[in-house]
Amino acid sequence: MITRPATVGALNQLWAATCPSEQARELGGKYVVPFQDIGISRPDLEQEETWQELWDWCEAQGRKHN
Repeated sequence: MITRPATVGALNQLWAATCPSEQARELGGKYVVPFQDIGISRPDLEQEETWQELWDWCEAQGRKHN
């Protein structure tokens, strides 16, 4: 389900990418949800094997577009 309009789709990423260094250090590894809140990540992604598989899949998808 889409809960936000496309016009605000990148705002959260822009905020996280441009927040002050001190605040960015506190965010390291946390799951940021709209808007500027720390969310709870999916429990299945807490295991190293699972997030590594996800990371590898994302990398493979990105290589398709290079």
